[in-house]
Amino acid sequence: MKLSMTTKLIFIAIFLAAIPLSAAKPSFLADYNTTTLKVHIEDRNIRVTRIEQKFDNPASAVPSSQSAAVSTGMISEAQLRSLRRLILANGFLRLKEAYGAPAKERFYPYSIEVLVDGRKKKVLYRSNPSFEKQPKPFAEIEKMLTELGKEARNPEPAVTDSTGK
Repeated sequence: MKLSMTTKLIFIAIFLAAIPLSAAKPSFLADYNTTTLKVHIEDRNIRVTRIEQKFDNPASAVPSSQSAAVSTGMISEAQLRSLRRLILANGFLRLKEAYGAPAKERFYPYSIEVLVDGRKKKVLYRSNPSFEKQPKPFAEIEKMLTELGKEARNPEPAVTDSTGK
């Protein structure tokens, strides 16, 4: 059976239309996570989550409740360029995977994960005053991400977890 060029093109168009398009991947991504603050930047979109923990028993390490306040917004193209330049220039992409206290010690986790120019990097800092301080590139990016977090001004409804988990 011989098909005309038009028929072939119609079959190709039908086939291509049946293939679902995958979601566009961000060209830039930055995530900063602590126990009380999360800043997520995807291209120019920013989402900030502030977590408040309440302790009925001040001597307990387990919160009796916690609530999360989420805000969203946009950062400017200039702010995105500045953050991208900082990440590429300050040595963050050459850092080790983890700094600070050994995993077996008590610590407060701080992490930064970035995707820039197709390169992905995640660095964990285990905060404990008895061990090394944050590496300078980590501290510089942390400062910029927390400052950019102030750009998220559109609040979402608060979420409360009364179980403390």
